[in-house]
Amino acid sequence: MGEARVSGLLDEHGNWDVKIVRDLFHESDVHRILTTPVNVQLKDVWRWLGDLRGLYTVKHGYRLLTSAGHLNTAITGFQSWKALWSFPVPPKVRNLLWRCVRGILPVRENLESKRVWVGRGCLFCDFMFESVEHIFCECRFAQRLWGVDDILQGRCLQEFMEAMLGSLSVESAVRLAAIIWVVWETRNGILWRSTTPVAENMNAQVRALQAVWKEAFTVATRTGSVGGVLANWETPHHNALKCNVDVVVLSNGIGYGAVVRDHEGRFVAARSGRL
Repeated sequence: MGEARVSGLLDEHGNWDVKIVRDLFHESDVHRILTTPVNVQLKDVWRWLGDLRGLYTVKHGYRLLTSAGHLNTAITGFQSWKALWSFPVPPKVRNLLWRCVRGILPVRENLESKRVWVGRGCLFCDFMFESVEHIFCECRFAQRLWGVDDILQGRCLQEFMEAMLGSLSVESAVRLAAIIWVVWETRNGILWRSTTPVAENMNAQVRALQAVWKEAFTVATRTGSVGGVLANWETPHHNALKCNVDVVVLSNGIGYGAVVRDHEGRFVAARSGRL
């Protein structure tokens, strides 16, 4: 049976051989096998479902095992995706905010839940747990940046960000992003470079980032760029076409879009969809 192939269950016309199937398999499985469509035009290959390339990797297998049966409650009810991705801050900062909302930031509590042991405790204040709520809102260093002792008011970080994104002005939203970015960068500096956190320096970094991002956003708005990047489209060679593509990470997959234009910039075709 080790060398048995599916092709051995098919007749000369490429259909299931009912007699052979009934002889080899349990009756409860026969119906499932016979109702499985057969395509003799395709070569038999190993295929791993869930991967875009159909290839198995240990990383992907581990991810499925650790996430099986677990609902990601971190993003349940979060609706402010448009506000998050339109923040007038660099893409790497928006990515950090996205990881906070998704609950996948590699703080020690998250790593421990994935059976990755790197120690315990807050790197800022030696509190016994390092969660996203603690380092960004509850730690005394974070409280100095917010200017409030209890900014969460009993909420998790995702609920806090949802409330803030839905009601904040652009300036206040940029401050939120700056605080989270500075705290995370300082935390990584402590971990990897053994730096010493100084609350005054962190406050100065937050103010500096707010000023830089505000100026960049103002310039981008005035020049008509998107996301702080100037929209300079270069035409292709004469009688040639150019296809521009883009993708976006959605809560349930990946969206893509493509636009084809000619050498004079005239629209030719477009397509969008999901993977």
